[in-house]
Amino acid sequence: MTAYLLGIDYGTGGAKVCVIDDGGAVLGFAFEEYPFIHEQPGWSEHDAERYWQVACRLIRAAVSEAGIKPAALRGIAVSSALPSLVMVDAEHRPIERAYNLMDRRATAEVARLKETIGEERIFQVSGNRLEDHPALVNLLWEQRNRGRRVSAASTRR
Repeated sequence: MTAYLLGIDYGTGGAKVCVIDDGGAVLGFAFEEYPFIHEQPGWSEHDAERYWQVACRLIRAAVSEAGIKPAALRGIAVSSALPSLVMVDAEHRPIERAYNLMDRRATAEVARLKETIGEERIFQVSGNRLEDHPALVNLLWEQRNRGRRVSAASTRR
């Protein structure tokens, strides 16, 4: 019996889904762009609610093109353009738009971390370079600018 695998990739400008067989042959493929939201200079966001809707449409399309039943899928893999950030509430609903890797709003947070901790120490601790788009600086920006929203994201039930 042939094993089928499904991959979902959330890129910066769109998502794609691919169905392959256990030999690596592509049986079904679907792609859909999603719009960027640039509400302020340096901001780059997506509508976080759209991610799930897009995934559902693309999965249906790729599985249909592959000519298989969904139950025949033996594995699913998900990848994403990183860094990205989607804050959710206790019910796992997005509380703000999703950051994408082009977002550069947290420049003040980057400067503060460079001054107080230093780039080398951040790299030693995290394994990541200190830039103005990883989740760390975006969370600091959220805390400084939308503290109540961050509290909603961190509340557990």
